[in-house]
Amino acid sequence: MQDTTSLDFTTQKAKKGMGYLDCKTSFGLKVHTTLGVSPQGIPLGLINQYVWAREENNLGIAKQRKKRETQEKESQRWLDSLSETQQQIPEDIQVVTIGDCEADIFDLFAQSRSPNSHLST
Repeated sequence: MQDTTSLDFTTQKAKKGMGYLDCKTSFGLKVHTTLGVSPQGIPLGLINQYVWAREENNLGIAKQRKKRETQEKESQRWLDSLSETQQQIPEDIQVVTIGDCEADIFDLFAQSRSPNSHLST
């Protein structure tokens, strides 16, 4: 299971190392997590996690998303996490990567997968 969330530190006095979140007045960190879960819904552990601070000079860059390659976007985290999951999970275990609408990325579905790896959004 993959998802991205924001850690909002806007109200904190110390903001060094923080990036903007959804606008230039909110500060914090972005976190993309991949969690291993059993078919019964029992959490098995953290597969990987990316934490980053958006740079202020990238504010507004999302408006140009159709002109940029996936590897230049935050969307690349979904592909990287899928690759890491496939490396860590043995091939005799069926893996279903689940993501919300943010995971509806052509490059994610086009990425080569091992026979035991499936996607759902």
